[in-house]
Amino acid sequence: MSRKLSREEREVLQIVAQLRVLEGLAGELQARMGIVDAALTELKASSDALAGLRGVKKGVDLYVPIGGGSYVPAKLASRDRVLVGVGAGVTLEKGLDEALEGVRMRATELEKSRIALERRLVEVLRRMEELRRKASELSAKIGEKRE
Repeated sequence: MSRKLSREEREVLQIVAQLRVLEGLAGELQARMGIVDAALTELKASSDALAGLRGVKKGVDLYVPIGGGSYVPAKLASRDRVLVGVGAGVTLEKGLDEALEGVRMRATELEKSRIALERRLVEVLRRMEELRRKASELSAKIGEKRE
């Protein structure tokens, strides 16, 4: 025999469903923040490297990172022109100052995106806490009715 669920029991089930959706959203927001953080770290390294070129003379020996903690030796042919990634696998040749400014602007935009993601995550977490509190109160009522 199955009994009919009370209003409180139905509400708890609805809250649990909402919590599952919000948990997924929170996970997605955290993953996006991780991607933005990685991009910001990369842009910071790029900015530091470009800024460091200002004091380097043409022909100096350098070690150029190729990924995975590996480097190749190279000679600086020119510090006046650099290749800068602009997205979608496209690179453009730019002057050092222009490249540095572009990297800084991209970092600023990413920071804004990160702040927006963080605000949204805080909202989602706050809503989850409200729902958990409500579910707990309803569970206590259900328990009282059964006694």
